[in-house]
Amino acid sequence: MAGILFFEDRTASYNRPFVIRSKDAERFEGTIYLPKGHLFIDKESRVGQLSKWTAIIANQIEIGNGPNVQINSDYAKSKIPVPDGVGPSAHAHLMK
Repeated sequence: MAGILFFEDRTASYNRPFVIRSKDAERFEGTIYLPKGHLFIDKESRVGQLSKWTAIIANQIEIGNGPNVQINSDYAKSKIPVPDGVGPSAHAHLMK
């Protein structure tokens, strides 16, 4: 499971909450995989600024009023392996 930060059970119900409330989350290097989950990032903090790369796969992503979230993609400089389907050759999209 190298390269995976959070992995949701594929049989989980939709919109199960996952909450990040940390003042010390500047390094999130890897994949957050919550295909049915609702990721909520809160607290007045910096999230992901020191990460070489981060990928988020989630049904819903909500960011509170306080955090500054940064998603980097410098895969080549990281020792953390990038899972298949993630990275420079993957296709991403955001939906409203």
